[in-house]
Order: sequence, then structure tokens, then C-alpha cells
Amino acid sequence: MLDRRVLFFAFALFVLSFADWAFTSVALDLGAVEANPLMRDIVTSPGQFYLLKVVLAGAVSLAAALIIRSKPAFTVLSSVVFMYAILILWNVTTLHRLI
Repeated sequence: MLDRRVLFFAFALFVLSFADWAFTSVALDLGAVEANPLMRDIVTSPGQFYLLKVVLAGAVSLAAALIIRSKPAFTVLSSVVFMYAILILWNVTTLHRLI
């Protein structure tokens, strides 16, 4: 049986990744520039950007839900979710400045 905490954090990772994609797309449309040099070329192609952010996050979330069984692995998953939450807050403040 899958651990409910792992399922929660795996689902949260997927939702936050989707939110990151959505907020970043809107910010770019409003004139923002991608700060991550590794993502700059990818964000210019909406299809690639969507696939990378959402589909990959979905796959990682599903894999995490299925394979995480140890406390250190759960700690890594929950830390990544926390970092994504901070990133979403950054995106919201950026959008607020652009609007």
C-alpha cells in the first residue's frame, strides 16, 4: 500500500510544477525574462516547455509515489516540494510587479 504522505507530496509536486509552468508562461507573455539559463532556450517553445515542466513532473511524481519507501527519499521529495512552493511565491511576486 502506498504511503499517504508520499502520495500527498507527489501530487503536490505535480500541481506545483503545473503552477510553475502556468505562472512562468504568463510572466513571459507580459515581458519577463527566464532567469534560469538552462531553461531560456526551452521557454521559447511552448510545446517543449509544457512537456518538460508538466509531463516530466507527472512522471517524476508518479515514480516517487511508487518507489519512495525510505525516510531519506521522502525527505528529498518533501524538500523539493518546499523549494517549488518558494518558487511559486517568487513567480507570484514577479507577476504582481508585471501587472
